[in-house]
Amino acid sequence: MAVYSAAGRTTATAATANHAVFQFWNPDAAQRVLLLETGFYWAGAPPAGSPGFYMVRTTTIGTAAAVVTPDADNAWDRQDVPPSGATIRLGAFSVQPTLATPQLFGHTSAAVAGQNGTGYVWVFGHAPLTVPPGTGVAVVQRISNATPISEVYVVFEEN
Repeated sequence: MAVYSAAGRTTATAATANHAVFQFWNPDAAQRVLLLETGFYWAGAPPAGSPGFYMVRTTTIGTAAAVVTPDADNAWDRQDVPPSGATIRLGAFSVQPTLATPQLFGHTSAAVAGQNGTGYVWVFGHAPLTVPPGTGVAVVQRISNATPISEVYVVFEEN
């Protein structure tokens, strides 16, 4: 199995409840992807009453402001591109991914403005989160406060 990591910078999201901050998407028709870790950190100052976030599976791809497509440079052994063609979709989504229910995880952040560098990390080292073919996982803001520009990363494994 090969391990990959990739990162990118989002744009600020729209100030709408349940807006995806980023989505990790597996476009392959047969290849599953094992998500080992993901997280994001605010590069800008969040507003007071910061929204809190949740992670949820997605059943359709969203239309994001930017897309990061990992290549062989993202492989920890620098040998191959990810077989699945997995991507990170970032920024203000003009079309939201379809969110499955129920949520996987959730967190509420402190309601204090100006906390640059605040963020979240989800680690699945002992039991990776399987992302089946043609599905994804998204981190979504709970309420209608915009999420500022953020640094996002994923660590994943493929056969």
